[in-house]
Amino acid sequence: MSVAACVWLLVLAPAQGEAELRLTYQTPSATETSLDALKITEWKAGDHLFLGVDEANLRAEPKKDGALVATLRLGTPVEVLEVGAARERVADRVDRWVKLKTLEGPPKEGFIFGAVLTPLARRMDLDGDGAEERVAVVYSPEFKPRVRVYEPSMKGKWVVATQDLDRVDGTTSGGTLRWLEVTGGKGKPRMVALADCAGTLCSVTVLQYTADKGKLGSLGTVLRGVESMGDTSPVVTARPGEVKVEGLSARLVGDRWVPYVRVFPMGSDTEVIPVTWAPGGQLVMLHFESEARGPDPDAPCDIYGTVAKGTHKGKEVIGCTVGLGGKVGPNTVSLAWFIKLKKKKLGFLQSSSDAYTDDVLDKLRAKRFEVEHVSGVLAGAYNPATLYEDDRGSLVRSDRTPEGTPTGPEVIAFEHEVLGKVPMEVGSDSLGGIALRQGDGSMTNFKYRLAAEKHGEIKWRPSTTSTAEHAYTSGRRVGCESQDEYWDSVVVAVPQDELEPAGVVLPGMFQVFKMKTEPRKARVERLEELGISQDFETTPPLYIRDSFGRWLELLPSAINKSCMAEPIVYFYPPHPMTVHYQLGANVALAHTQPPMPNNGITLEARPGGTFADVTGRRHSWLFWEGTSSRAPHPGTGDVVRREDVAAYFSRVLPVLGLQGREIEDFKDAWIPRLSATPYYLIHFYSAAEVEVRAPVTVTPAPDSNLRLLMDALPLQEEVDAPSSPLPQPPARGAFAVVEWGGIVR
Repeated sequence: MSVAACVWLLVLAPAQGEAELRLTYQTPSATETSLDALKITEWKAGDHLFLGVDEANLRAEPKKDGALVATLRLGTPVEVLEVGAARERVADRVDRWVKLKTLEGPPKEGFIFGAVLTPLARRMDLDGDGAEERVAVVYSPEFKPRVRVYEPSMKGKWVVATQDLDRVDGTTSGGTLRWLEVTGGKGKPRMVALADCAGTLCSVTVLQYTADKGKLGSLGTVLRGVESMGDTSPVVTARPGEVKVEGLSARLVGDRWVPYVRVFPMGSDTEVIPVTWAPGGQLVMLHFESEARGPDPDAPCDIYGTVAKGTHKGKEVIGCTVGLGGKVGPNTVSLAWFIKLKKKKLGFLQSSSDAYTDDVLDKLRAKRFEVEHVSGVLAGAYNPATLYEDDRGSLVRSDRTPEGTPTGPEVIAFEHEVLGKVPMEVGSDSLGGIALRQGDGSMTNFKYRLAAEKHGEIKWRPSTTSTAEHAYTSGRRVGCESQDEYWDSVVVAVPQDELEPAGVVLPGMFQVFKMKTEPRKARVERLEELGISQDFETTPPLYIRDSFGRWLELLPSAINKSCMAEPIVYFYPPHPMTVHYQLGANVALAHTQPPMPNNGITLEARPGGTFADVTGRRHSWLFWEGTSSRAPHPGTGDVVRREDVAAYFSRVLPVLGLQGREIEDFKDAWIPRLSATPYYLIHFYSAAEVEVRAPVTVTPAPDSNLRLLMDALPLQEEVDAPSSPLPQPPARGAFAVVEWGGIVR
């Protein structure tokens, strides 16, 4: 059993009074390493320091081939006697020769190169095995803090564990190291914290040393982050299983450290109402309808259980479920919670969504229910608008409750005072959120959002000292109406050795990465095999750690999901028949009319092109829009002036197979949309390409199915683009289905 399994600690903390000790090794740039350009700590006679490397050679003369006086182990204390007049370069380090004497064991005097000395060293039992280790920190030739732990109880060579620390903000030009004070817990904390500062920004790193008794252990990162602290030294609070410093924190979950977030407290006076969950029938049915969507599914107010104890013990718990057409994905489900105080009197507690809450209350009052607000939250149905927020990002309540369960493996993210242990998905390609199962069996989704997304765009700099900024517009599409470039983020599994620093994200100064050259080329080749051309040199996907340590991939809009707008479907049966229209699962519906639960609809089609939905309401066409596979515009087609769009449609739409009202409907929908820029590159996809983007199954199978999908790329000036042939329409059969739409860019 590992000793560290029973002992938790941080590595690198000072003894009392050591917090002001500093070690500087910094260059103006990663390529500037001249003797005079480097900024280094200058030692002076009388300084008490330590050996920051193991088996350092003490020489009789101030030169690298001087006679050997002794070999010194890591952490040996020394006193500086003299300092050389000139800087020198020895191997790949710059410093001065120092004459010193040892302060441990028989005293020895000699010369040693100053770059191997440090004021930052400690002796303490790091792994809890009863024997002291020595820990020391110096800068590496690559300007990175190099942490070493030496096990004196182990004899011979190779008894030193080493770890180099990358700066969290991506800079590679060194800085100034210092200890941070650590407090908390009973007795003297067996832990330390280190700040590596460049200007006012400091990378804070906390390490853990684990070892089996009698064996050399290893260093592992507990917490990393960037803080703006200048000359101030914030205190690290460390308790068993939890570490905090300023806006950074981590908790021990099982055998791994995970970032910890600020949970928004309810307040000490908020009552948590326990519930015995047990379905008990229906109280009342509410009816919803909108002009845009038509009738929505009825909203049942059902009995979900009873209050287990407290003021309202034994009272029934009522949940009103409103299923509506969602802006993203299939259907929104809004849950409004009540306690039945009397036969016709309800106490309103909370809704899983702010949307439609007032409508629910109004419709209950119209049913002659008296409704009043009551304090407290249900223990199994707590849905705060913001579950937590830190400097890096936040979890905010989504407007929908997805069906089913999370698809990826889960770990415990944090513990909440009402929700208890809150799990998070760690699998690849998840949205990065948290899906909470409520007491009634439903799921409430909390979406993870980067803090940078709140400020309208995602910006980053090549380094903290650089003034150059790169920026991409950030935002969320609502249906297909927003046409701005945007970046969307998904959780991905990406090996860190395939990434390299791209700079720091603003605000927050968190490090952002991009793919190294070879993995980037391989990904471009995979995209090209799919027919997707993307310039990853100028617009690379970015990678950033979220609040939980997962990788988020930020994809440029050019390869983000295309939004298919205004798809209109006409059904022309030879006689009345029941028809089912089913879109593929790869299409995320943004809006439909009438509603299409689970991407499908069953309708009663009539000759002449009308149909009735399940409510009996009649329609002239089926409307949907949504997102599908990622792909840029193909770059081929017809370049059309804004003023000529109407004439162009009049000419090509009959060739493509549209007739009569289908042509007029298409023009009514798209001529206004294609008016923002002087030119458009218009491309029509083949039937096979449309099927890939939006596969559909019509039952019974039609005799002909015409599907047109236009892709209109806005242009500020006329270009010379390769033409592409117009797809050939099928001959219309006895049972014909006609569908047209376009991609919004």
